[in-house]
Amino acid sequence: FLPLAFWPDIVGEFMKFLPITVLFTLTASLAMALIFVPTVGAWFGRPGSQNNESLEAIAADHGDDIEKVKGGTGVYVRMLKGCLRFYWLIVPAAFVVLVSVWAAFGQLGKGVEFFPAVEPEVAVVQVRARGNMSYYQQDTLLREVENRILALDTHHEGENWFDTVYARSGSGAGGNEAAEDVIGVVQLEYADWQTRPKATEIEKRILAETADLAGIRIEVRAQEAGPPQGKDIQIQLRSFYPELLDQTATTLMTGLQEMGGLYNFEDGKSPPGIDWEYSVDRAQALKFGADINQIGNVVKLVTNGINFSTYRPDDSTEEIDIVGRYPA
Repeated sequence: FLPLAFWPDIVGEFMKFLPITVLFTLTASLAMALIFVPTVGAWFGRPGSQNNESLEAIAADHGDDIEKVKGGTGVYVRMLKGCLRFYWLIVPAAFVVLVSVWAAFGQLGKGVEFFPAVEPEVAVVQVRARGNMSYYQQDTLLREVENRILALDTHHEGENWFDTVYARSGSGAGGNEAAEDVIGVVQLEYADWQTRPKATEIEKRILAETADLAGIRIEVRAQEAGPPQGKDIQIQLRSFYPELLDQTATTLMTGLQEMGGLYNFEDGKSPPGIDWEYSVDRAQALKFGADINQIGNVVKLVTNGINFSTYRPDDSTEEIDIVGRYPA
């Protein structure tokens, strides 16, 4: 079982715990057989602890008359004796049962599925937009999406669809794995699946309610079971000429969109922005006690801002950055 502990790929990540468990079990069994059982046997089997009935049972086990063995061992011995008498029937029957189990699983089985599709408990709505927008502009667009979702949660009969709705704006709101153009996310915690429609129906309603919002794209990502896999189709482009990557990615994206049957497109193209270049007069900077870092921080206050610290709200498990930036 030791080689199975190094099973590669996603299947190995999921199945390696089985051989590891077997290895620990066999190791414990070996220690039990070599250390604990002999010790316990020496304690209970010391001279003078047997009676006549126990001695007769031991003699029957090691003698020719096994019919005298009592208890569960006797039942097993007599059953085994009957099977050996009809070995010509038992062996083919065992083979037929073995083949039948494999054949029945192949015909009636549903296959192997490590992570079955179940109703998700949470979902993330990503708001994507391109452009050199300030935090206030990003927050305004995100609030519009949030209001549509909150209105969707209250304008229907029955129980609420969401237990909590949490919105966060900013370029880094989607995390490290999010696209470059994500300006905010709305995290949804679904209510009990018995009191709401299916998550797929709710996702369709969210996309329908936000379809008329201009300048942004909405993507709803449900909770994934098992190791994160990302999207079903992932294409990576490499080139010795970086200036050709954006054009090639655009052409490829257009072709995939024309195919049909695909949705939630995402690319890693650099979002449009402004490149800042500044020249420092070192003599003048030394007069005022300024250095390169201080000048760079001033430029950051105009662009993306400076990260001063982080804090975690009471209703969140993730830390939120405290960023300072000049007003737009």
